[in-house]
Amino acid sequence: MRRRAVVAAGLALVSLGSGCRRAAPPPEPWHEDVGYRWRELHVPSSRRGPGFTELPASRTGISFVDSVTLDSALWNRHLAQGGGVALGDVDGDGLPDIYLTSNEGSNALYRNLGDWRFEDITAKAGVAMTGRHSTGAVFADVDGDGDLDLLVSTLGGGVALFLNDGHGVFTERTTEAGLASHAASMTMTLTDVDGDGHLDLYVANYKTRSALDIYPPQERAFNQVVRQVGQRFEVVPKFQKDYRVVDRPEYNLVSMQQRADPDAFYLNDGKGHFTFVPWTKGRFLDETGSRSPRRRNTSACRPSSRMWTVTVRRTSMCATTSRIRTCSG
Repeated sequence: MRRRAVVAAGLALVSLGSGCRRAAPPPEPWHEDVGYRWRELHVPSSRRGPGFTELPASRTGISFVDSVTLDSALWNRHLAQGGGVALGDVDGDGLPDIYLTSNEGSNALYRNLGDWRFEDITAKAGVAMTGRHSTGAVFADVDGDGDLDLLVSTLGGGVALFLNDGHGVFTERTTEAGLASHAASMTMTLTDVDGDGHLDLYVANYKTRSALDIYPPQERAFNQVVRQVGQRFEVVPKFQKDYRVVDRPEYNLVSMQQRADPDAFYLNDGKGHFTFVPWTKGRFLDETGSRSPRRRNTSACRPSSRMWTVTVRRTSMCATTSRIRTCSG
């Protein structure tokens, strides 16, 4: 009886408090669409600032921190780029769960309990990826079984794939899926490129370590990296994997730029197995509508192998790079 009295008193206080405010308008109806639903969100005007309130870790249960030591950042500045986050319902309860990546430590998966409270289920889910330098993540159903699988990009380990059993427990299938790589992958995007109903994968790659961290300043000076041969300039063999020469006649100068790992594009067979598609196989067109030439050292073939690519998204083009590239089917 005493417990019921306390609850009743609490309800009475809520009723009294709500009586001092205007009644909230009824929520807008949901609009059903193919594969999702949506409704309009009306945010009341207020002079008190944005309509967001920061919730502390003690309230949400999310205590994740992506920290990188100073020594690690000095050894590899790319570790200071920051991590990624992915949201999706991993256990089928209708609530979006949160996956957070760590550049140096362990990743974390938080199950949504509702009411802005979360539970750390990383160990149970098997997705900690400790020490694998994770940079980004995305949830997507890559094997067509109706649940969200997990892809995680890493520095020096390419993209890792974890298949979901439908209950939020994951099993790594990176090698079996054809995604084993030593690339410095930063972000990913998925869409059906060839119209077969399966999510294909584009990976934006960077570089595991910068040449600025590998070589001391005096060793990577311009006159140590670039040499003149007749009327042209070229990178000496030692640095050809790290640098390229850029001739800028409009400025009457020659500069050197760092190379990066080439971006990667994979076709999905619908069962979670991916096939790498080289840039030179004719699937992609350059900005003039021509098929990419097959010459090895041409920017039209592999633009991303010569440029930094940090982020990518799917639009009407395959990717955002230094050149517009469209899909030929």
